[in-house]
Amino acid sequence: MIRRLCAGLCVWAVVLVAPAKAAPPAVSPLADAQRRGVGSLHVVATLAHEELAFPSDPSLERARGIPGGGWYVVATVERHRFEASQREVLPLRDALLSHDVRTRMQQVLAEELKRGGGVLENATLALAGGALDRDGARALLDAAERDAVLLLTFGYELSADFRHIHVTATAALAPSTRAAGRVDVKKLPSARWRDFAFPGANLYTRRFVSTMPAPGWGRWKPELAPAAITAIDGGIAEIARMLVWDLVEGAAPEGGGEGEWVELREYGDDDDWERLREVNGRLWYRSDDGALGSNGATYPPLPAGAAAPTRNLRFVGLVQAAAYAPSSSARAAGAIAAMEILSPARQAIEAAKRDAEGKQRSFGSTPTVPQDPTFGVTLDRLAQGRTIFAPDVEVYTRTALAAELRAIGLALAAEGRPKLRGEILDATVERSSQGFAATLRLRWALTDPAGTALWTAEKTATTLAEERADNEVAAFHVVLRKSAEALALDPAFAAAVK
Repeated sequence: MIRRLCAGLCVWAVVLVAPAKAAPPAVSPLADAQRRGVGSLHVVATLAHEELAFPSDPSLERARGIPGGGWYVVATVERHRFEASQREVLPLRDALLSHDVRTRMQQVLAEELKRGGGVLENATLALAGGALDRDGARALLDAAERDAVLLLTFGYELSADFRHIHVTATAALAPSTRAAGRVDVKKLPSARWRDFAFPGANLYTRRFVSTMPAPGWGRWKPELAPAAITAIDGGIAEIARMLVWDLVEGAAPEGGGEGEWVELREYGDDDDWERLREVNGRLWYRSDDGALGSNGATYPPLPAGAAAPTRNLRFVGLVQAAAYAPSSSARAAGAIAAMEILSPARQAIEAAKRDAEGKQRSFGSTPTVPQDPTFGVTLDRLAQGRTIFAPDVEVYTRTALAAELRAIGLALAAEGRPKLRGEILDATVERSSQGFAATLRLRWALTDPAGTALWTAEKTATTLAEERADNEVAAFHVVLRKSAEALALDPAFAAAVK
């Protein structure tokens, strides 16, 4: 911004000046000496989130600069417009659930890394299960059998105006523990980059973003899901190409650092971007803080035969939960007044919603606080999105457990009896070559009608090797049955019930 203002003042004074140069970037390309020191490289890629991210409501931010009471009206109008747009595009996220972005990411990276050469020659590639914290990043360096580890964290999101899909990535390169001392390192130039860097010194850090508009330059809508898949997959491939170029050749503009500076409004930030080069009809830029970006209306086609991978989703709702078939052979006796199942994730969402509503009331009767789209979403996932329990896993677990407990002799809805409350601490399904295994960990509490605790315990049910199932739902049913048995056959619980 300052750069353009200064340029404008110079023109007004009729003074001829040389083109402005870029400010020193917050990150720099991999230095030649360090590049030569990395003889072997292990690349680890992961997704920061499993589904299309939505922008936050910008209404309050826009209204802060408006004096007097006008900000309230502007914020309210802006918020309603934003929520209307959000409702229009929310189904797009659900339409993309079956697209296996993780598998596509692995395919694209494997293909692009082969073309890299240099430091990327013969690099190995692995996928991490989810976003890594500092301890996880340190464990990667300790376990690596190569000279250095390159950690890539990808994400994909809608722009604030819902007209662009941004694919983003952060990259951090550090020597492995075994190579420490043999590879020269450098300190990070800016503290802001430490959020995605390895603990300690790094050889290289970089932020990437690639964007594509919706066909017709309107908003992304559910009917554009095939084009959205192309935007996501193409963005991953484009970032992979920028990464390879940056690591192998170094991000130096072809014009010797005197490129054109512009503001890319579709990125939704105030950064200035310097044009670096044109590749396959797309323009590559570098921001004044060192990020690399790609901009254009289309992406080059992916390799022929690389069909978009899909996830085999299983939707399990209340109908299936009500039809749950108890299968336990155990027998128990007793009665409880009611059973409640809670999930910490659901509780966190509800608590955030109550907090937001409280803030809304403080502003007046008309809500003005941004509403997170997760408030309206009642999907809980097992196995990284392969199984979706709807409307939520709490209802499903409670319904199935109640059916199982009735079958083994524990009566429900008996007046004057204790109440049972279960809190889901862990509900996961994992896949292996032997089939699906599940874990269900619950914290139980039995209270009398006055609320006094009669019995508490934490119980974990897992599938054994011989109990592995051929799908996620069947595996989860195994641990539901075992959870009911562990509860009803606990002598302390039985005594408290009686």
